[in-house]
Amino acid sequence: MKKILIFLLGISLFLVGCQGDFLDVQPTDQISKTTLDEYANSSPDAVVALTEPIVNGFYQTMIDYQGNHDVFGQKAVDLAMDLQGMDMVQTIFHWFGYDYQMENRDYNYRRVNRTWEFYYQLIFGANEVLQLMPESPDDPKLISFKGQALGIRAYAYFYLIRIYQFTYDGHQQRLGVPLYRLTGSEIEDGRRATVEQVYEGIIDDFEKAYELLTQVNLSNSQFNKNAAALYLSDAYLTMKNYERAAFYANKAREGFSLMSKAQYTEGFNSVDNPEVIWGCPITPENTNYYASYLSHIAHFLVNGDIAQGYGGPYAPKAIYGVLYNQIPASDIRKMMWVSSGPEQYVNRKFLWYEDFLGDYQYARVAEAYLIEAEALAHTNEGQARQVLYDLVKERDSQYQLSTNSGQALLDEIQFQKRIELWGEGRAQFDRKRLKLGVDRTGNEPDNNHTPGGRLKFEWNNKVFVFAMPMLEIDANPNLVLDDNQ
Repeated sequence: MKKILIFLLGISLFLVGCQGDFLDVQPTDQISKTTLDEYANSSPDAVVALTEPIVNGFYQTMIDYQGNHDVFGQKAVDLAMDLQGMDMVQTIFHWFGYDYQMENRDYNYRRVNRTWEFYYQLIFGANEVLQLMPESPDDPKLISFKGQALGIRAYAYFYLIRIYQFTYDGHQQRLGVPLYRLTGSEIEDGRRATVEQVYEGIIDDFEKAYELLTQVNLSNSQFNKNAAALYLSDAYLTMKNYERAAFYANKAREGFSLMSKAQYTEGFNSVDNPEVIWGCPITPENTNYYASYLSHIAHFLVNGDIAQGYGGPYAPKAIYGVLYNQIPASDIRKMMWVSSGPEQYVNRKFLWYEDFLGDYQYARVAEAYLIEAEALAHTNEGQARQVLYDLVKERDSQYQLSTNSGQALLDEIQFQKRIELWGEGRAQFDRKRLKLGVDRTGNEPDNNHTPGGRLKFEWNNKVFVFAMPMLEIDANPNLVLDDNQ
């Protein structure tokens, strides 16, 4: 037993030392996986002691400051992605300005390299945990840790493949990203797996994570069963597997309620909101102050004053005026932006506190309604209309059950999604998935995109795909570049 414990410690230290380089996905000791499984199930406390700090570290990595005020984990990615789309306007050039102007995708740029580094740090951490896990853990903590590790790994790959390549449909055989899943496959040598292979891994990990996480109760500050179901439904939607997308989106809704109209105006800054499936509490100990999401997106404080962060006086974020003016006056969501005056269209959806606090919300149950509605629109339009109604009636008391069908119903669902999830990092992934492109050049009087942001690109322009980053090109001799570079 002592020998096995020393082996476990050796693997852990070895893997930690490898995070910045290639991940050696094969154990270097002769102790068999069967022996390791037997030990883990007979003495789970030792494995828990080794893996718990790594699992907890996932959530710190999600919010870590990465050396510049526009790179701070997941919410920096969310903001950068939204600024590449149609619906968010950066009113003044500042941090994130190059994202808004579509000039931040080349191999040597900070956004490209730090995003890659961030997600692979999560993947390598997940693999550290999974190398030490038994095949079928019995201990509740090990079940939880294995489920979280599988979920986080799939989550990281789901973001990577959508950022560094075009959408799944029609691009299955294009080169994706290096795949490290501890399977022993020959493709796990640093070469780029195909898009199809990456998605196969994503689906496999999410499904296994969901199965494990249904056996334990986790808080919404951890990657839990509802989070696994939500992202799995989104992955299936991307692959046009509409039945599975609807099934898991419905599972993601279980146990959650929609917020009231009063709660909708509270600032999207608390994990205690009833819709929050997954988020991160921000405390005086973990706040990044100015280098944080609410610093960049919040123009107002909770008390109504102008926020002290970058989104306050320096670079307010606004909604696309054309979209705003399509929102009915009876819809509570129209109150999320300034309606008139010199700050017209500036957002007040996200509110900050004076002490640099405000939680991060990674996923809300409203998204599950919208994914389910879209998936059902391809298989059962009557059910799709009802699911959409169940959400929108809580935002707009005058909303009536839709009579749309076909593309008109899909367009209505997408319109509701653009409003509902504005600023939450989803819009540009939807545009890529639906092959919509971006056209900010319209001459409508309510087109408030700035001169530097008035751009037009077809959906298949490589401006929407990050290049392979310099840090990976320099370190990985098996990396192959393609015409997206």
